[in-house]
Amino acid sequence: MIGLAPICFLQHLKPSVASVIAATPVIDKVLQGFKKEELLSDNSLLRQLFQVLCTQKEIDYQKCGHGFSFALRGSDPDELEPEFLPELVAHYPTSTSRKNGVHFSQVALTEKFAQFDYGPLKNVAIYNAISPPNYDLGLVKMKIALLLGNNDGVLSIEDTEVLRYKLPNVVDYHILPYKKLNQLDFVWGRNMDKYLFPHIL
Repeated sequence: MIGLAPICFLQHLKPSVASVIAATPVIDKVLQGFKKEELLSDNSLLRQLFQVLCTQKEIDYQKCGHGFSFALRGSDPDELEPEFLPELVAHYPTSTSRKNGVHFSQVALTEKFAQFDYGPLKNVAIYNAISPPNYDLGLVKMKIALLLGNNDGVLSIEDTEVLRYKLPNVVDYHILPYKKLNQLDFVWGRNMDKYLFPHIL
């Protein structure tokens, strides 16, 4: 298995991600209040706002990117050129479940890669324990390659090192040499045939 920009531990958060994590309880209550289980659905106001603003010629590429994307993912205008922005906003940001967002926040706040925390009473019913159990990464036996970049807005090299040493069969751990490489570049970077594909193949 090849993990591109793998995230399991969130102990060294960048400020922009820490802000989102801190706001998660409020976001969760708002979504529950509106009986919404999907975050950033295709028809959500935030997603539509992102798509409208970032396809206007008057809106600068950097303003759009830094306002909505680069702060969380990392900026790299050489790989993700302004002409590609309409294509990007047609597919990004993608939706996720409310529960997944809360779980991501739990992993960051507890500094544990554990199953979902339903609260003590429900945890006892589900896990037979007050706290959710940690995922046992020692049980992952397949060969794994972990590939990451230096300019990622979400993951940190330190957290990926933790993952590296908890997995028993990491056969390749590689920080790609291109210094601006971020999460979006792995999917949409225009020069990945130079930086990424040769390493995978």
